[in-house]
Amino acid sequence: MPREDTEFVSGRKGDRCRAWFYVPDGTGAPGPAVVMAHGFGGTRNAGLEPFAERFCAEGYRVLLFDYRHFGASEGEPRQLLSIPRQLEDWQNAVAFVRRLDGVDAARVGLWGSSFSGGHVVVTAARIPDVACAISQGSMLDGRGAFLKAAQNSGFFSFNIFGLRAMFDLLLAPFGASHNIPVFGPPGTVSCLCGEDTETSYSAIAPDDFVNGVAARVGLTIPFYRPVADAHRVQCPLLLQVCDRDTLVATDTADEIGRIMGDRCTVIHYDNQHFDVYVPPLFDESIEVQVGFLQEHLGSP
Repeated sequence: MPREDTEFVSGRKGDRCRAWFYVPDGTGAPGPAVVMAHGFGGTRNAGLEPFAERFCAEGYRVLLFDYRHFGASEGEPRQLLSIPRQLEDWQNAVAFVRRLDGVDAARVGLWGSSFSGGHVVVTAARIPDVACAISQGSMLDGRGAFLKAAQNSGFFSFNIFGLRAMFDLLLAPFGASHNIPVFGPPGTVSCLCGEDTETSYSAIAPDDFVNGVAARVGLTIPFYRPVADAHRVQCPLLLQVCDRDTLVATDTADEIGRIMGDRCTVIHYDNQHFDVYVPPLFDESIEVQVGFLQEHLGSP
């Protein structure tokens, strides 16, 4: 599948976000594009390439990027998950792709999964002229995710997590960080420790994946509520929900559906959080996504 290495600048320090730009064969006039990034601690090569390749095969340009501090992108300290910075990266990614040759700036869609599924809701609210947004297995309410994490970790591990997050916060003025695992088995000190998390995240993680994130992010999760921005989203939104998800609150998608009315399509699947990355659910869900793009971005 044809793709090019590219990069764009994000943040006041001018850090470079590295990306892949997928270009369909035989393209002529400017066409629609999809901007993509991963979820909590994820990088562009952790299970997202099949989605980008399918969209490209359907004729869409695709920009798939790594956030600052992660993967191939710049940013120090490494593995720092800052919600404001990631949202800034999203806005800069959209601005960048709209300037690329071959892209119709009026037909740009957003695609997010898990943690970035919430980011696309917020980004769509902040950039009202994006054409559409797709959000799968989404973290739409940090309060619900926080409670799920407490349940999965258990009392002792969850409190150790909190202490380590406070220690990491003390390191912030010195440009340093203290990491905890992104994923682990239930009952451990890790950010994601649902019953299926360790096996499923490992299955999509590349060999060079860094299973760590600055612990301070745990102090910010409860206050990050993309659902609160839903009323400002003007573009069509597709929410795909895994009803047996052990990491996020699934009922929030229906709340957004009620808020947005006919601008929002909510589809439920009887699956777990990571099932959407692999067949057979991948095959089923991506057909819905392609149809949604064809309806709202038009034919390439």
